[in-house]
Amino acid sequence: MKIAVDAMGGDHGPAVVVEGAVAAVREYGASVILVGDRQAVEVEVERLGAQTLGLEIRHASEVVGMAESPSLALRRKRDSSLRVAAELVRDGKAAAFISAGNTGAAMAISMFVIGVLRGIDRPATQLPFSKAKGSVPVVRDVDVARLPVYQRASSRALWTLPVLLSVAHGEAMSPEFQEGFYDAVSTYVRTRDADAFADDLQDAVLEDQIPQR
Repeated sequence: MKIAVDAMGGDHGPAVVVEGAVAAVREYGASVILVGDRQAVEVEVERLGAQTLGLEIRHASEVVGMAESPSLALRRKRDSSLRVAAELVRDGKAAAFISAGNTGAAMAISMFVIGVLRGIDRPATQLPFSKAKGSVPVVRDVDVARLPVYQRASSRALWTLPVLLSVAHGEAMSPEFQEGFYDAVSTYVRTRDADAFADDLQDAVLEDQIPQR
C-alpha cells in the first residue's frame, strides 16, 4: 500500500513530517510518496541520510497554511501539497493520503477531489476531535451526549450566541467578506506584520469586501 504524505503540513513541516515518514519506511517498510516543495523535502531527506530508501517525491508549489480558509484553499491553491496528495489517491497512484496540516482544508479538498462514499454526506470528524482536544463543537447538528458534562454545557452556552454562530458557519459573511478577511489573516500569519494586516483590512473595507458596521 502506497501512502501519499503531505510533507508541508503542520506547524513544523517538512522537517518533522519527513522525519516521521523516513522512520515509517525504516521501521515498518512503508511505501511513501512525499508531497511538497521538492527542494525543501530533498534537504530533509539528505539531512536524515535517507537518500537510498527509495522515497518518492512529488512536487507541489503551494502550501495551505494552518489558519487559511478551507474554501479559499480549495479554490485558489490548486497546486498545494494537500491537493496534489488527494489527486494521487483519485488517480490510483496512492491508496490514501495523510496530513498533519489544516484539517478543514484537508476535508474540503478530499471531498472535492476524491469524493465521499455513497450515503455519506460529510466526514464525522467534529465530535471525535472535540472529545480528544477538550474543545467545543461549533456545528449544531452534532450529538454532544457523549461529551463530558463541562463540554456539553459549554456547547449549549455557545449555541445561544447567534452572532458568533452565524460568523462561524459563514451565514453572516458574503464570499467577498470572507475573501477580504482571510486575505488579511493569511498576510499576518505569513509575515507577522501588524501594519500589513491593518492595511489589508483597510483595503478590504475600501473595496467593500468587508461590510462597514
